Amino acid sequence: MPHIIIIGSDGKRSSHEMKSGEAISIGRSSRNSMILADLSLSRHHAEILPDSDGWILQDAGSRNGTFLNGHRLQAPERLKAGDRIDLGGCHLEYREGGESTGRVVFSDQPMASEGTIFLPLNDVMTMPEAMVPGTTRAAKSAPAPAEDMRARIRRLEVVEKANLELLGHESMDHLLPKVLDLVNKAVKPDRTALFLQEADGSLICRASRSDRPTQELSISRTIANTVLEQRVAILTSDAQVDSRFKEGASIMAQGIHSVMAVPLWNNKKVIGLIYADSRVASGLFADEDLRVLTALANIAAIQIENARLFEDQVEKRRMDQEAEAAADIQKRLLPQRPPEVPGYEFAGLNIPCYEVGGDYYDYYGIDEERYALVLADVAGKGMGAAMLMSNLQAAFHARVEMGPVPQELVSHLNNTVARVAPRNRYVTLFYLELNPKKHQVLFVNAGHAPEPMLVRAAGGVQRLQAGGVPLGIIEGFEYPVGETEMQPGDFVFICSDGVTETVNKQEDEFGEGRLEEILIGQIGHSPAEIRAAVQEGLATFAGDALQPDDLTLMIVRRTT
Repeated sequence: MPHIIIIGSDGKRSSHEMKSGEAISIGRSSRNSMILADLSLSRHHAEILPDSDGWILQDAGSRNGTFLNGHRLQAPERLKAGDRIDLGGCHLEYREGGESTGRVVFSDQPMASEGTIFLPLNDVMTMPEAMVPGTTRAAKSAPAPAEDMRARIRRLEVVEKANLELLGHESMDHLLPKVLDLVNKAVKPDRTALFLQEADGSLICRASRSDRPTQELSISRTIANTVLEQRVAILTSDAQVDSRFKEGASIMAQGIHSVMAVPLWNNKKVIGLIYADSRVASGLFADEDLRVLTALANIAAIQIENARLFEDQVEKRRMDQEAEAAADIQKRLLPQRPPEVPGYEFAGLNIPCYEVGGDYYDYYGIDEERYALVLADVAGKGMGAAMLMSNLQAAFHARVEMGPVPQELVSHLNNTVARVAPRNRYVTLFYLELNPKKHQVLFVNAGHAPEPMLVRAAGGVQRLQAGGVPLGIIEGFEYPVGETEMQPGDFVFICSDGVTETVNKQEDEFGEGRLEEILIGQIGHSPAEIRAAVQEGLATFAGDALQPDDLTLMIVRRTT
């Protein structure tokens, strides 16, 4: 059955089964049938639409575009099995599950033991001569030696063929059709389906074949659950007369005479099942068919698990490469060198907790009398925080070029974050505007903590407190502006909470007290020396403890 594998910007995988005639809308909005929490996506980004020959992908006028197999979509295109769709930081894979046909559903048919063989997995591995007590095989006499030998040879031939044909690393889209080929050759069913368990425990049909493609395939949920939970293979020799199905209207309507369901067991756990049925009275499955299919499913399960691990490794390698590229891009968004302003020195530092982070700092020369400094901390870490940080950086540069007063600039950034960020994301920000001729400082503190410190050359520390709520909390918030002056030797120290919340192995926090003590001891030193002293103090305090958060700091000092 066609389905979409979804790999989110956080690396998590999920699956979306594509129902016949369903129009699939994709984007950030909760109104979409496929919701992707990625800030780089438009609210309504793309669509997958059904037609008589399959599915059509089209862009919905998105801001950043929809990419199919590496090229940007300019017009609607038909999807083919294995196609890759890239939307911002999310990746979709269109799969047809081998040769998926018809619709596969679960029904609530009853379950009983009459006329049914239950074959535990260990019986298959040891190849016993009798079935479980109460089964049809147990009631018969033992097979003749020649018949038994032919059955063993057939089983070994199927196992050998499966080992040869399923050998090697292949994608799931290539592997699953081969498994169905082997099933058809081994037991000659009218219909067959292969199901895999997803991470959330749901059972998804990944491949199916039928001699009647338009007919719905209804499978007993009780049989499926019994196979998965009890690790047994099940054979109903004649479902038409089996009392289990006397009330199962769908079984009668489908004209099924014989059903098998076997676990996909990889020698460690059951990862799914294979289902097969037959409607031909002369071709009822026998207990030997059940043994053959169970042995085949065991080999297939091992190869499927290998394919999954291989795909996970490939995906992890791709994600690592993308993370490295994202980290490189993010470094380029930060200042490459401090500005040159007569009478002032600057220094900055950014060390993300992961490959990328949500901290941001920047300098910007508005004109000869106005220099802007900003430091922001996005709530959260990792790729999601980094994407919001890049959005904030773009908004800051676009607006600051227009030369607004501090409160207008911060209000604009606040409204931007409120519009684009999810409800659980916000940004603390400190904005400082320096007039190097008048040595005047205007500042806005948008919920940023720890509060920046103005360390006086004459001694003492002034906290720069004036401000309001973090960006993105209250759209339209009016931010107050603070004002002060810098004397020769004074410096302003701004940092993210990754500095003060650094912990040691005893889980003690570094805290603002230790930071202030280091800063006071650095009066008379350059910004680069102050930065080095803070880094050394953090390293000594933390020891071997891991860095818990992004760490960013910024220093501006008046020299004359």
